[in-house]
Amino acid sequence: MQGEIRTHLDADFDKLYVGLLYANVYSLCLFSYIPDPTHPIKPAQISAACLVADVLGPEVRTHYIGRYVSLELKEYRRIFRATDEAGGLDNVSRRFAWFRRLLTGHETEAGRVFPVEWRVDWELFAKFVEITRLV
Repeated sequence: MQGEIRTHLDADFDKLYVGLLYANVYSLCLFSYIPDPTHPIKPAQISAACLVADVLGPEVRTHYIGRYVSLELKEYRRIFRATDEAGGLDNVSRRFAWFRRLLTGHETEAGRVFPVEWRVDWELFAKFVEITRLV
């Protein structure tokens, strides 16, 4: 039964992630969620899916948060690679400006579907710091 529920949750979250990718690829709104017209999903559906994920256990929650954070920071990793000019220490202010825009988009768009107790904004920040420290 849990496997079947997990399959449905995966499908719902995949629709959210496809919307995020759609927004990034087409640069309509670089750091926020834009529903993919071929895969529509309502925010209330993701919010409900989050509650179900909590019932399935903390590892399920961690999985979905990790996927979201990784997707949101994918562009950051691309832009600020250590081997590129943008990845240099002299661009620290650009890094933080980029991250500030990401957080603003997260707080006003896609992040609103996650329960507050999931602390997705904190996870975004922690991963940003980890990636920045490594560069």
